[in-house]
Parts: sequence; C-alpha cells; structure tokens
Amino acid sequence: MILLVTEVKTVKYVTLPADLDAANVSTAAVVYTDGTAYPLPTLIERNENQYNAKVTDWNNSSMYTLLRNDK
Repeated sequence: MILLVTEVKTVKYVTLPADLDAANVSTAAVVYTDGTAYPLPTLIERNENQYNAKVTDWNNSSMYTLLRNDK
C-alpha cells in the first residue's frame, strides 16, 4: 500500500500595531498551550497605511507572537 501525504500550509496575517517599527520585527512564532514557542516563516508586508506580518504555519495554530530585534 502506498500512502500519499500532502502538507497543507496556512497563511495568516497579523496586523502590526501602529506604534511598532516594522523594520524591527524579525519573525513570528507560534505559542502552544504548554508555553513552548517555535519561529515561523514570516514576511513583513505594507498594505496602504499599515504593516502586516504574513505568517506561514504548517499546523494551523491559533496563538502567535511577533518577535522584534532592536539592534
């Protein structure tokens, strides 16, 4: 028997707060109920007057956080 496994990715958009410098956002991370967090592929996009983090998640999680780097 041959099983075909297809990976389904979910793309979510997180709107950045207006007072947050988008240039300092390095990535998004998924946060699980046990407190563990894992980074996710993230692309910062500008849409008119706001910035959004385009987050690619393979598990369709529900809680995300944005990580920033002030350096």
